Amino acid sequence: MKVNKSNHLGVFVNDLKEAEDYYSSLFGFELISRENEKISYKNGDQFFYIIKSNNESGAIIEFEVDDIEKVKLLLQKDGCKILKWDGKGGDCFVKDKYGMIFNLWEKKIK
Repeated sequence: MKVNKSNHLGVFVNDLKEAEDYYSSLFGFELISRENEKISYKNGDQFFYIIKSNNESGAIIEFEVDDIEKVKLLLQKDGCKILKWDGKGGDCFVKDKYGMIFNLWEKKIK
């Protein structure tokens, strides 16, 4: 299983407006988009997302993988909990047994 670090980070929050006010004043990142459940920022080649969640809170690290379905199954077998699975080409949020949250993306073939 090959896993590569991504230049995308995020955070699950319960109060999207409060988190937007906090992170906007804290970092001054460039706002890319504001949707119902997600706010996207950019800072150079780094991306930062604030994502609304009623059940989870905490940092999200994104990783790029060669085969998302294979990695998802391996992580589940190892005790990881799938928080959100939008299918191939979409979000796959995974929480490990220590509470770390990952978002997996399948590497695009060029």
